[in-house]
Amino acid sequence: MSFFRLIGFLFVLFVMPPLGYLTAATVFTHFGDQIEVRDTRGAHLVAVAKSCTAQEPITLTGGFKTWYTCEAEVSANGGPSRTQEARGFLNPDLIGVPVEVGTTNKGSRLVAKHPLHPTAAPLLLAATVIGWILAMGAMLWVLSRKHMRKPRVDSPPEEQPDEAYIRGRKKWLRGSWIFGALVLCVLGTIVYSGDAFAGDTTRTTLAVASWSLPVLLFLNALRKLFFWPAVTISPTGVDWTTDKPTWAEIERVDLSARHVLTVQRVGGMPQKVGRFGPEQADEIHRAMRKYGKSTVYQREAAVASSA
Repeated sequence: MSFFRLIGFLFVLFVMPPLGYLTAATVFTHFGDQIEVRDTRGAHLVAVAKSCTAQEPITLTGGFKTWYTCEAEVSANGGPSRTQEARGFLNPDLIGVPVEVGTTNKGSRLVAKHPLHPTAAPLLLAATVIGWILAMGAMLWVLSRKHMRKPRVDSPPEEQPDEAYIRGRKKWLRGSWIFGALVLCVLGTIVYSGDAFAGDTTRTTLAVASWSLPVLLFLNALRKLFFWPAVTISPTGVDWTTDKPTWAEIERVDLSARHVLTVQRVGGMPQKVGRFGPEQADEIHRAMRKYGKSTVYQREAAVASSA
């Protein structure tokens, strides 16, 4: 792997996820915290901000945007007031202005009753998350491709580059299922992370559950990057991570029933290239039949279980 490809993988895997989270949190905070101030006569619950404190940007709650926590006097049906903290939707411009509010988390959290963008905020959040995941997927696809030298248009057919690049193992889940679950989990991390471990068991559980799949997928991406087997079979020989023998240097090649590929140099010991999936094993078999005619090759048939 070249130095620039390694830097690219590290950027996608370690830098883009937190940047994407902060970007999505910024979008959600910017549009979700805008409220419509209406006449509060007849309102059940009213909050009046008394003081506000700016929260610095680059936080799990607000992303790159500065947001505010305000101490507000809250009264129900014009009755006695109590002091309660409001996060996000109140700001210094609304100090002294009565705002109709509601509550969540058994009354422990104030929320705006009339958001200015009730539909746009979640839609833009979803679009940001989906766009960021697609961008990461596209970059990983480009970085993981086997780049082959393009032939000259006027070169004869026998000089055209011809090789088979096989990588990976069996996929247990469809990419569309993983993508859908990942989108839901990322949305959950943005919505619930700000209130996690603040006394609400339900929101804490949802935040932890939402973080679990992205973390597992991130670890799985690292596993694929550093531990997934890959091999190139060409007219010149076999090329994998630790060796690149030519056909003249290879004594035999074996593909076991468990799809483990081993290559033995002349006079040497068999070297394990890696364990592949069934589809990749079929590709290896076809490539060996095409390019490995000058060496001993054997594929062990899978043993069927007896009744």
